[in-house]
Amino acid sequence: MHILFLGGTSFVGRHLAEAMIAAGHNVTFFNRGMTDGSLFASHVHLQVDRCGDVGALGTVDVDIVIDTSGYTPDSVRASALAVAGHASRYIFMSSIDVGATKFFAKKRSWTSRAPTASFPCAQG
Repeated sequence: MHILFLGGTSFVGRHLAEAMIAAGHNVTFFNRGMTDGSLFASHVHLQVDRCGDVGALGTVDVDIVIDTSGYTPDSVRASALAVAGHASRYIFMSSIDVGATKFFAKKRSWTSRAPTASFPCAQG
């Protein structure tokens, strides 16, 4: 299976990528290139910042996209639209509730009416 990771070189994405590679899958990475370039060096890396043009995502035909680096709904939406027709599945996972960040207080009470936080585009 050909898997495209959005992110995939740190945090949970790195472990998922290692597992997919160990299982024999073909893995391509789409990220900002912030992690050591020797990590997964034998695999294709597309270096693009998701805050800009994500059109490069539409140049790769894959079976599954695993998105571990979507910081805003707009960036996830843009990425999902870019791979439409080029992937059978799009999996988005977020770890926002794992711990407090500078954007959210430790004690939260979220409902459908709760205020949202603004994320600077390049955070992450």
